[in-house]
Amino acid sequence: MDERRRRDLRESLQRQLGEETRTLGARDRVLWLTHRLELYVGRFLGLADASNAPTSSLLGHDLFGAIGIGTGVLDTELRTANPPQPLIASWQQFCDALEDIRNTSDAARLPELRTALAHWQSTVLASQW
Repeated sequence: MDERRRRDLRESLQRQLGEETRTLGARDRVLWLTHRLELYVGRFLGLADASNAPTSSLLGHDLFGAIGIGTGVLDTELRTANPPQPLIASWQQFCDALEDIRNTSDAARLPELRTALAHWQSTVLASQW
């Protein structure tokens, strides 16, 4: 994905976040972004399952780029909200799984993204902050 497309997608996500969560607190904004990230991951993994393309090629697809953008926006929102440390640790596990996939391009590791996201979702839903 080229830098212009990346910027456009980031601005679109941030605009939607602002419009749809303007009356919500930090935790609910994080939940909103988590839901968006779940959609991106699900779509990307569906594409990966249906495609014969090499993983390195799939990592250049806009859907994978959207995961990275969503992760960056959520990371900023989360750290600004100053959540409890266990929440940061769970989020970091997802970020680490994403980075490992970027670095290895190993198709066998793609399901780890869903697992790490599910762990993050359960942690953030169970938290009160």
